[in-house]
This record gives sequence, C-alpha cells and structure tokens, in this order.
Amino acid sequence: MLPMHLLWDILRRKTIPLALFAAICSSGLAYSAYSALQSAASCPTYTIHAGDTLNNIANRYHTTSNYLAQLNHIRNINIIFIGQTICVGAPYIGSAPAPQPSQGVCLVGITVVRGETLFQLAQQYHTSVSYLAQINNLRNINTIYVGEWLCMARSGGYSSVYGDLQWATQPQVRQTLLAAADRNGLPRNLVLAIAWAESNWTQHVISWDGGIGAMQLMPYTANWLNNAMHTNYNPYYLYDNVQLGTSYLRFLWNTFNGNLTDIISAYNEGAYNVKTRGIFNWFYVNRVENYIRLFS
Repeated sequence: MLPMHLLWDILRRKTIPLALFAAICSSGLAYSAYSALQSAASCPTYTIHAGDTLNNIANRYHTTSNYLAQLNHIRNINIIFIGQTICVGAPYIGSAPAPQPSQGVCLVGITVVRGETLFQLAQQYHTSVSYLAQINNLRNINTIYVGEWLCMARSGGYSSVYGDLQWATQPQVRQTLLAAADRNGLPRNLVLAIAWAESNWTQHVISWDGGIGAMQLMPYTANWLNNAMHTNYNPYYLYDNVQLGTSYLRFLWNTFNGNLTDIISAYNEGAYNVKTRGIFNWFYVNRVENYIRLFS
C-alpha cells in the first residue's frame, strides 16, 4: 500500500500520472486519494516575506510552528525562505502520531531524511535513543521512515511555568557571566557576547522555541549537559543557567580547538551541524563577533 504521507505529497501537486492513479485505485485508496486531493485544492497558503518567522505565521493563523513544520515538511523551524509558499491550514496526513497533551509540547521537530537513523538523531540532539522512542511512541528503534515527522524534545523535563524563572538585573547577570567565564577558563568577552546575543543578559525569559534564561538553553541541551557532568543544574535559576551555558561553551572550545567562529556557530546551530554541513547562520556569527569586539 502506498504510504499516506507520500500520497499527500503527490496529491498536493494536483497532478497524478495515469499509472499511479491506477495503482491508487487498485490498492483501495481511491476514497482517501479523493479526500486528500480535495484538501490539497482548498489548502490556504501563505508566501513568506522578509522578517517572517514560522512562529509569527503560526500565531497569525491560530496554529503552532511545529504543526506548520510538520504540514510542510520543514526540517528546521528556524529556517524559512523569502518567497517560499507554505500551507497554513490543511490537515496533516502522515505516519507520525499527533502529540498528546500528556506528553507536553514538542519543542523541536524534524522530518526524517534518507540515511538517517534514530541513533544519529539522538547524537545530533544530545539525547538518547530510548528517549526519542518514548516520546514518539516508536515500537522499533531500528525502523524510522523517510518523510516521517519526529519530535526531538518535549517540554516537561523542567517546569514550563514562566513564573518559575528567577529574576535578576542585567548587572547581576553580567557579574554571574564574568565569574563563570573565569571558572571555565573562557574569554570573558566571548561569554558576554554570546549571552548578549541570546538574551540581552536577561534571565527571566523563555523564547518561542523553548530557549531558557540568560544563555537560552534548550531543555534537551540542559539535560544532556547534566547527564554528561553528573550534575543537577536547573536552567531556571541564574547561576545554574550560566554554569550550564558556559560549560557547553567550554565543551565547544575543546571540540573546535579554540576556533571562535566555529564555537559561536556551534552554540547557535549545534556542534554536529557545524561539523557535518559547515556554518549556516553567518548573521548570528557576525553579530556575536561584533559584540566580542565591543566587550573587549
């Protein structure tokens, strides 16, 4: 039987080769095909303009960025392109189960591409195979499919209540950053620059994609760091947040042998991505390098 997510991709193009149409009919999917075609024809679309983010578009259409990413097979919710046309309202048809409220909100979702394994994804997102299998209801960790949508991290590892974040003034954040830089043997201006680019030295903030506090730590990164260091730092507290962030910077410093450009990029994109595809977000890198000069 033709997988439904592939059928949906074909029907969204609104043209069906005759041989494929015959195969669909003979496989008993004729009614599903008709329904999907009707959805494709009526799917409201939006063309991305300068300054748009997936989160802003999701808010405009009363949905979520993860739903739009899932619907349009967007692998990285932080990367969309001017002129790109996306569907903003059709129901998702695919093999991945819809997130359940009891599981928390999916903070990071991806679409599986050819050659990927659950083990590789776990390494890339600093988590474990068993965790990914659990939050995605996977019965066989050796079987994932091209085009399948998977969640890489759900909320729930830490409190998601905004009020639980510790308050701190900018001078307090700055002093905490300087002390952490010294403890971890890092250049002070690098730590100050990263934190300024991430949060403007603000602890009481959670970004739309789940980044926490002054160092904008993703929950799965905080979990990975705590497991690796055998610690129990809570990123909702200023000292712990900065200690986790600077520990990660120290790890990146060692990984990239002190190459500032790679370190900065990896803090934003992840070490695995920098190693495998190079630097992608030059805007972020250039901005942090400007702050480093400013704080020297």
